[in-house]
Amino acid sequence: MFMTRNKTACYCINMRCATTALTMKYDDTLAEYDLTINQFSIIKNIDHLTNATADKLTQVIGIERTTLLRNIKPLLNKGFIEVKKQQKKKLYSKV
Repeated sequence: MFMTRNKTACYCINMRCATTALTMKYDDTLAEYDLTINQFSIIKNIDHLTNATADKLTQVIGIERTTLLRNIKPLLNKGFIEVKKQQKKKLYSKV
């Protein structure tokens, strides 16, 4: 599924193409587990933080809250992570 293309004189475009290719490679590898690299990264960060809030995850990972929550929903549905309510906060943890 990797697309070959010529390099341009623009380092920025070349870097973006390289990161896209790397993301596609990781996504292909994780497909057998029905995961994307973004979801895998969220799981790893939840495991590292132990009982992470959405706010803490957005800070650590560097993504917007809506993007995080859109990626967390399938992880909850598939049983990769669970949510616990503590006071008024939701805490995510790896299963």
